[in-house]
Amino acid sequence: MVKNGKITHGLPAQSYTDQHFWEIECNTVLADGWLFVGFVHEFSKPGDVIPISIAGKPILLIKNNKDEITAFHNVCSHRCLKLVNEKKNVGKIIQCPYHSWTYDLEGKLKASPHFGGTNQHTPKGFNKSDHGLKPIRIHIWYDWIFINLNGKAKKFEEYAKPLIKKFKDIKSWRRSEVLRDFKFYIISLNMLAMPWIVTGVFIYQSFIAESKLWGSYIIPQSFMIYSITSILTLIASGFLVDKFTSRKLIPFMNVPLLFGLMVLYFYDISYSAYIFFGLMGVSNGLANVLGSSTWAEIYGVRYLGAIRALTTALMVFSTAFGTALFGILIDKDYTIENIALISILYISLTLFLLLIIKGSVEPVNLTKKT
Repeated sequence: MVKNGKITHGLPAQSYTDQHFWEIECNTVLADGWLFVGFVHEFSKPGDVIPISIAGKPILLIKNNKDEITAFHNVCSHRCLKLVNEKKNVGKIIQCPYHSWTYDLEGKLKASPHFGGTNQHTPKGFNKSDHGLKPIRIHIWYDWIFINLNGKAKKFEEYAKPLIKKFKDIKSWRRSEVLRDFKFYIISLNMLAMPWIVTGVFIYQSFIAESKLWGSYIIPQSFMIYSITSILTLIASGFLVDKFTSRKLIPFMNVPLLFGLMVLYFYDISYSAYIFFGLMGVSNGLANVLGSSTWAEIYGVRYLGAIRALTTALMVFSTAFGTALFGILIDKDYTIENIALISILYISLTLFLLLIIKGSVEPVNLTKKT
């Protein structure tokens, strides 16, 4: 509300829970603009589909035979049943599970079995071209996918002009260039701490419980604390990234995990499990947000898909490494305190290296001489 030229307060509390207000918002704010819905790199080959829900509407993103990403309403033109319920590869066709109406990857209706009666697939006056999937306006900007539900938004370039201007002068690194940048490896070493340590803890939780004499129920209860702190940190992280940037937050990402490992090292009391898992959840929430946004800030968005594919592969390797390392150390009679100390030293070393290069972790501005 505006009073005397000043904003006195925002929307009333009921606006956030009122169904009628939500419907109005869906039909105006969300329908009128361009909405981010996913990344191009999530689609590896033709036939890959990803169903999503935007403003209460089922949407289907498809990679067609031309390697283009398209968007359609995820409902059959016959009885409006949802066509796809999960991310998968459908091959060359999309078939409705109700009456087997079949569409190609371009959204064109290819078959309508027995629609006109037994063995009457195309009754007189029925034109298949009029009954394909309903397309949705889509725009690909670098690796990002945007859609406009009602098709009335301005051209994307005009609508997103401030965003485009922000990235225009920032160099977009190719993956080959990233691999030659020493900062990438130092940042990655910090990013990989969470996957290998947390995976090891989860896989060998029974060993930890037995070593600490916590009992069989303490760690399962701690998972709830872990989940709560992860969710709360995820929510807060978005605000923090917008305010301070990912680059400035990276040094703090593993600090909660570091303190949690110190708790694991020094204390055996059962309540220390809750503290350990709670702090680990905070780092997990930060890592999930910073693991995506950091690379875009430093290396640009033009080749973000290739860079994300590389970092995701490293993450997968890290989880396998953590499981193997914990197993080897346990077989060699290392205690959980010994393993915690090794983890503490790893995080401390990578954090030290990160602090050394902190001043150089900036995007390359093409308008400035380098």
